[in-house]
Amino acid sequence: QNQKSNNFNPEKIVDSDDEESDELDIGFKASKETPDWSIILDKGQSELLEVNALLDLAGIIEVNSDGKNPDPKLLNLLEIIQKHFEKTDKPILVFARYLSTIDAAVKFVESELGDSLEGIGIYKGGGDISVKFKSLPNYQKKTKDDVKEYLNRGMIDILFCTTAAQEGVNLQAASAMVNIDVPWIPSDLEQRIGRIARLGQEAHEVTIYNLCYPNSY
Repeated sequence: QNQKSNNFNPEKIVDSDDEESDELDIGFKASKETPDWSIILDKGQSELLEVNALLDLAGIIEVNSDGKNPDPKLLNLLEIIQKHFEKTDKPILVFARYLSTIDAAVKFVESELGDSLEGIGIYKGGGDISVKFKSLPNYQKKTKDDVKEYLNRGMIDILFCTTAAQEGVNLQAASAMVNIDVPWIPSDLEQRIGRIARLGQEAHEVTIYNLCYPNSY
């Protein structure tokens, strides 16, 4: 027969990710009824100092960015796109895992290159696919087949993609790909690359750019 244990003690639950859990636990063990608030206050003050230091650093970055996006990945992305279109008129794909990353990339690239682009596409999950052309001011909802046709006809210069586009859609009209983030799983990266490096690719060679932050590897 299974017997339930009555020895459960919620005070013994410790977050294994908290490096300071042992220190806090000592304070509570000193008196189960009255915790050692000095340790808790010291920890809180230390974290507050760290937060304020980060805010000060963010302020310095903003002041010295001259109104430009200080994210080195987005700056590098912009440079890659500019050099790409100096050599060819073939479309380029931009991949990222997170929606917020794609949104930030679209906003930044549009602000810098919007007037020079014939068309921009955004391919997200759940059928959230949209395209904006130079002749139209707003994005329009489209389908997967629409995007493939626009790429083949050269009507889209850049297609921004989330992981929803890394399988099940052939985008071989493009000749280059930029991965703003690199998937931890190698097969996911291969799936992305397989959108353009495949049988039937239009370019003789395709170029893949994988971006990373300095000293992050």
